[in-house]
Amino acid sequence: MILREIVVSIGKLIRDLRKERGLTQDELAKFAGVQFATLNRLENDRANVTIETLSKILDVFEFELFARRKQYSRDFDKIIEES
Repeated sequence: MILREIVVSIGKLIRDLRKERGLTQDELAKFAGVQFATLNRLENDRANVTIETLSKILDVFEFELFARRKQYSRDFDKIIEES
């Protein structure tokens, strides 16, 4: 259960960052070097993502992730506490 909720949060994080940057899913997929369908499934909580794929996607948002780490860390902590 905890892992499932973390994956949902990762998908939401990626979607939020992509939208804030004004990118389409297709654009982000191209920048990250991943398939559009993979990104779409991840954002919509329908995929098991590999660490390699996740790393490619998150590399596009490197600076934003550092700035938001505390916010999303609190979200992950809350998920774990509620379990």
